[in-house]
Amino acid sequence: MNFRKLRLLSETNKLVLKELKNVLLVILILIDFIMIFVISIDVVSPALFSFMADFDLFVCFMLFLNLLLAYHESRQTPKQFLKSHIIDILSIIPLNFIFLRYLAVIRLYRIIQLLQIFQLLKIHDLKIFTIGSISYFVQNRLLKILTVIMIFYVVISTIVLNYMDPALNTIFQAFWFNIATLTGVGYGDVTPSTISGKIIAIMSILIGVFFISIFTAAMSALYMRQSEEETKSMLEKNIQLLKKDRHIRRAKIHSLELDVKRVDEHMQHLINLIGEQNTIINRQDRIIKEHEEKQKQQIKQLKQQLEDNTTSMKDWQQQIEQLQQELKKNSNTMQKWEDKKLDEIITTADKIVKNHKKQEIVDEILKNNEETSDKNTNKTEDKTTDDNVKSDDNTNTQTANKAQDKSDITQNTKSDDKTTKNTTKKD
Repeated sequence: MNFRKLRLLSETNKLVLKELKNVLLVILILIDFIMIFVISIDVVSPALFSFMADFDLFVCFMLFLNLLLAYHESRQTPKQFLKSHIIDILSIIPLNFIFLRYLAVIRLYRIIQLLQIFQLLKIHDLKIFTIGSISYFVQNRLLKILTVIMIFYVVISTIVLNYMDPALNTIFQAFWFNIATLTGVGYGDVTPSTISGKIIAIMSILIGVFFISIFTAAMSALYMRQSEEETKSMLEKNIQLLKKDRHIRRAKIHSLELDVKRVDEHMQHLINLIGEQNTIINRQDRIIKEHEEKQKQQIKQLKQQLEDNTTSMKDWQQQIEQLQQELKKNSNTMQKWEDKKLDEIITTADKIVKNHKKQEIVDEILKNNEETSDKNTNKTEDKTTDDNVKSDDNTNTQTANKAQDKSDITQNTKSDDKTTKNTTKKD
């Protein structure tokens, strides 16, 4: 972008130089035309005539250089260039003022042609540089070029008036006359006396009016340019802010679009999850309904079982009551039986005690009998065998009786022990 801008400025500078060159050529040709016109209608001094001839040669040389530059830029063959620039070639021939009156008309056409070229350059500029080179030229270059042209014109016109008009004896008087004429004041203290001086005065009046109008337009354009630049800067700032806001909004819109996409994805995912959960819920509802039906059936069965159990519990209660009654009866019978057994035990114990006493008595008797028998044996050693046999039989019978008594006593004691054991076990 920077190279393009530099290139654009260089092209505009070239265009400005071309326009300045054309304006200078127009001024030189106009001055040369005025000189030729003055020479043709009035008699001048030899010194002024030589000056005009030298100036004409200078103008012809400048036109020749312009013709060479045009040939260089045209990129045409010499024949084509000669055919298209015949009038230009004729206008650069001085011929030492031989046919000055006729060549003056040709140079006047040259002025018109240069003015047309000047307009064509502006149009060409408008066609090529569409970015605004004409406005750039008017705002930045035109006032400078006009000031240079005015200075150049004032210098040349003062010199010409000093040489051509005897009423303007000094250069200062000629300069004063030009300034008063160009500004439109016209004090009238100094006036030209010759026709050439009056023609230059007419040109000065026209150029002054043109320059002042252009100067005021340029100043207003500068003022407008400043206001336009301020408004342009404000607009650029606003545009930059709007662009920033636009970028921010685009970023926000992009982020919102991404968020919307994410939300859509989440919504789709949630919809899928909800569908899966609905299927699961439907399955669970079916399972729950089946379980409820099973539970209802089980509850019915349990109710029936409870009803059956209540009836059975009532039966059991009745049985328990009967058992309690039987237990009461049995407890009464057991008490009676226990009382009986206690009485029996007491009686058996008394019997045992009595039998024990009897056995002790028997033992004492036996001991006494043995002692008596021993004594009798010692006393009756001399008795007969018959008495011994009788005594032995008696003793045997007595011992047998004693053994029977002992066996009876032991049997009674054993039976008593068994009864006591049985009673203790029952207790």
